[in-house]
Amino acid sequence: MLALLLLLTAASCSTVGVHGSAAPKYDENLMAKRLNRTIDFCTSNNNETCATLWIDKFGKSADYFANIINRFNFAYSNRMEDKLSEQLLTLSNRVEVWSLRNLRIARRFQWRSFQNAPLRRRFKALTLDPTLENETDRLQLSELHQSLQNSYSHIAACPKLGNNSAAGCLPVGEQAVSDVLANASASYDYKLSVWRSWYDSAAGAMATNFTAYVRLANSSARQIGYGDFGEADWRSDFESDSFNSDVLAWYAQLSDLYTQLQAYVRHRLSRRYPGKFRPDGCLPAHILGHDQWAQQWSLQSEDFPRRVAAVNYTDLLVRKFGNFTELVRAAEGFYKSLGMPAMTKEFWQRSDFFKPANSSIVKDCHASAWEFANRKDFRIKMCGRVRAEDFNVIHHEMGHIEYFMAYSRQPREFRNSANSGFHEAVGDTMSLSVNTRAHFATLGMLPNGTEAADAELNRLFSMALEKVAFLPFALTTGVFRWLVFNGTAGPDTYNRVWWGLRARYGGICPPVDRPSEDSTPEPNTTYIRYYFSFILQFQLHRRMCQLSGHKGPVNRCDFYRSKKAGKKFLQMLKSGSSRPWQETLREFTKEDGLQTSALLEYFRPLHAWLADYNKRHGVPVGWKVPKDVLKGVSS
Repeated sequence: MLALLLLLTAASCSTVGVHGSAAPKYDENLMAKRLNRTIDFCTSNNNETCATLWIDKFGKSADYFANIINRFNFAYSNRMEDKLSEQLLTLSNRVEVWSLRNLRIARRFQWRSFQNAPLRRRFKALTLDPTLENETDRLQLSELHQSLQNSYSHIAACPKLGNNSAAGCLPVGEQAVSDVLANASASYDYKLSVWRSWYDSAAGAMATNFTAYVRLANSSARQIGYGDFGEADWRSDFESDSFNSDVLAWYAQLSDLYTQLQAYVRHRLSRRYPGKFRPDGCLPAHILGHDQWAQQWSLQSEDFPRRVAAVNYTDLLVRKFGNFTELVRAAEGFYKSLGMPAMTKEFWQRSDFFKPANSSIVKDCHASAWEFANRKDFRIKMCGRVRAEDFNVIHHEMGHIEYFMAYSRQPREFRNSANSGFHEAVGDTMSLSVNTRAHFATLGMLPNGTEAADAELNRLFSMALEKVAFLPFALTTGVFRWLVFNGTAGPDTYNRVWWGLRARYGGICPPVDRPSEDSTPEPNTTYIRYYFSFILQFQLHRRMCQLSGHKGPVNRCDFYRSKKAGKKFLQMLKSGSSRPWQETLREFTKEDGLQTSALLEYFRPLHAWLADYNKRHGVPVGWKVPKDVLKGVSS
């Protein structure tokens, strides 16, 4: 969003501890000298040779600043103290001034008429940056961005009991709320009280800042010719004039799978909570067992399609790996088996894998991958445990690291993924292979053999609660963001539009009425990239299975140790953002554009079973939504 984002490259995922506990060191005299330097030596604005020298020189300075800023960001994310936050803001603002000064020079080049196509693309990536010229606005936007990004980490839910007496506050942060909502033994009413308390607190923290952020972000986009910040975001990232309509078309192709899943889950939960909601209506957002957003779901084993003994993958992992670092080593082993690079020495020395032992230290436990613009320092930050969920997370975050390393030799402007969805899809593609019985058997945690049909159906159902249930949430968040930035949704209608979209696309409603200043996911997170990636990962996985020579259903494929598949995959990653994503995808998959068919093929056995179950049991498919919930949401 800011010029600073040209510098920041963290993806938003054995030496461990609190490496972020102290402010990183740097040479202030050298930094001040570089910040005072303006890169301006070309006498002609259409000389491509000089333009190449200029952008290379800019990139080296940008890498220097990125390293310092990212180290401060990493330190702050591991120890969220006001002092570090203030230092980070001060440094960021100083670098923004330098960046903006040099961006003005970059925009003087007549790059649109350059004959060198890669050079044109580099300047396009560099110059189409919506940095506010007004210093006061720029500083305010930077502060708002950081405030919104961190707001949920400092909120505590304080639920009340039935007699309206306080039940005691939960620990600060989102995780404590998620733990209650995921607790199968917690009552419907207690979950509701926790959910309501958290939303009330979050709404107050977000309301004013959110509106101010939208206004300034739009100003930054309009100064470079975009209608609003939402347009600048998706046009620059996805490079398609039809992307908005494509997003809805992809969901239309997938909607029956989701609708059948929603109907089945509603049917099962209506038995657990009789009379709490309509059997043909929306699902209340607080009973889906994952978190306060209901973005992914979890159900008890008796609600799964088949009553078969479930494999406890967490127990298998605990028996196999002595600690979380060994789990990370196993993920590295998967990538190495494909012929992809090992993690660097700096990765093992500087990553921070665990929740602080000192409860007074506030750490952002949301897993994330980081790179520091020097081709060797790559890190993961999370609060890891030896469990199945974190086995997936570490493969996902390591996918970001592999992508960082693969394109590290590209010019700075191309050191990014083909689009933001690609970065998210890489690790998840690997997880689709890792999560098979075949892979756990290869690692010696299960006996060899094919997963029984009933057990495989349950595995697909578990995955659908994570992958398919997420699609309408990500779509809603993306569309909501666009409507906010283009002015369709204003401060007095944020709540109505948000929940209207949740009801329309996902059949999810708030369990109680919400005020107009209701909380929404952090607005600088482009959730549409996750929507794209949750479709893309199945397309990439299908191609990896083809290249590995897999025979049989794609949902049973494990391409572990396939050097042929890994070589092609790594080749795709190395191109970074040097060309449009459509070309990168076509070269690897031999298909045109994003294809939903791979996701549908993967879940085909489950889709057929859900449709049959719902028909045989007379389960209403689809949902009726009260008119007041849909009020204000146009077609």
